[in-house]
Amino acid sequence: GRVVAWRDRAGRAHVHSAYCAHLGADLSVGRVVGDTLRCAFHHWDYDASGAAVRTGSGDPVPPGACVHRF
Repeated sequence: GRVVAWRDRAGRAHVHSAYCAHLGADLSVGRVVGDTLRCAFHHWDYDASGAAVRTGSGDPVPPGACVHRF
């Protein structure tokens, strides 16, 4: 499957599955915001562990929402 590689503010590299847990959008067209990777479609943010930490709408993150971390 596809992966996305990105660096946080400290320069640490992270590699995750490229498919957003929300609707499967391609995270490789997203962007890094601080220490999170943001999906370009609905602006869900993922931290270095792959856990969803924020939704673009401000709704609570569903339990267990994450992307696979390599």
